[in-house]
Amino acid sequence: MYKLIKPLVFSLALSSGFSLPALADAKSELREQLSGITDFTANYTQQVLDVDGSELQLAQGELKLLRPGKVFWQQVSPDDDLIISDGETIWYFSPFIEQVSILDAQSAISTTPLILLSTDQDSAWEQYQVETSEAGYLLSSVSDPDQAQFWIDLVDGKINAFSIREQSGQQNNFELSEFESNTGIDSAMFSFEIPSGVSVDDQR
Repeated sequence: MYKLIKPLVFSLALSSGFSLPALADAKSELREQLSGITDFTANYTQQVLDVDGSELQLAQGELKLLRPGKVFWQQVSPDDDLIISDGETIWYFSPFIEQVSILDAQSAISTTPLILLSTDQDSAWEQYQVETSEAGYLLSSVSDPDQAQFWIDLVDGKINAFSIREQSGQQNNFELSEFESNTGIDSAMFSFEIPSGVSVDDQR
């Protein structure tokens, strides 16, 4: 789960036959859809595939997002892991190894398109180009298209699925269920207090 935050490198195959106006229109369309979502909560099933398409792991959990910048991501099986962002700091807590890793949220945007969905800052979106296909929206890093790429199925303000393929060829497919948006999530749940007795890896 931690690799989805840092380092988060993807290699979805994108076609190169898009004009700049088309890319700009796709980005505007995606940002407009996201602007209508102030918050959402959903359950997810994650399927991890190797380069040959064989399943390596099946995980489940809960994902909550509150714009701007707040993310709550709890995996409940096979391991109990937690990622929280308050828009400035990202905490990754693994109870199994009793460790908390701390990252700078703004720095993570450049390698974490999922975090990008929680913000409408022009400076953040300028780091990505967006293309459309029948499958949804494809986001890739402007500076290095092979470094950070992300696919999302977003229709009429509802996120149905998203997929991440790492540079190694490993792919993470997420299917969302029980998606609810604009329910007024309490911002207090996006803060994190470091438990006593755990080790801290501060990477800010």
